[in-house]
Amino acid sequence: MSEWLSHQAKINTPVHIRGPMGDCFYHNPENNSFPIVLAGTGTGLAPLVGIAQDALENKHPGQILLIHGGVCEADLYFHEMLNQLQKEYANFEYVPCVLRGSDTIKYASIDMALLEKLDNIQNDVQLFICGPEETTKKLKTKAFLSGVPSASIYSDSFITAKSRK
Repeated sequence: MSEWLSHQAKINTPVHIRGPMGDCFYHNPENNSFPIVLAGTGTGLAPLVGIAQDALENKHPGQILLIHGGVCEADLYFHEMLNQLQKEYANFEYVPCVLRGSDTIKYASIDMALLEKLDNIQNDVQLFICGPEETTKKLKTKAFLSGVPSASIYSDSFITAKSRK
């Protein structure tokens, strides 16, 4: 849309805009207290941060846990901001994990970090998973098999465009 808007649209051109069509967004109009778990790798962190910030701004009364996985520490963007949110909000926990050694970040795959945390959370959890399609599918399956109902799992898979020959 931005290319069209920048180069082709004219003043007074009617534009119809629809809202987001995915499942990954914070919605709690009754202000119920339930745990939110957000898990993702790579650019999957961006929508999860948005969900966490929205929940915090709306004073979500339950626990909010964000797990971000990367291959190495350099993959963990927004690291300082998320550590700061953890200091500012008693109900927010940030869990970074990496596959390659780090002196400051926990060594773990994101699926192992997620399962470890889900063991300590009650059943009414809302789980949001974002990232590459393969990782997202794996996390959804493992969470479901660990007892999270499928109706409580929301995901947004990022599918890479296949190269054209």
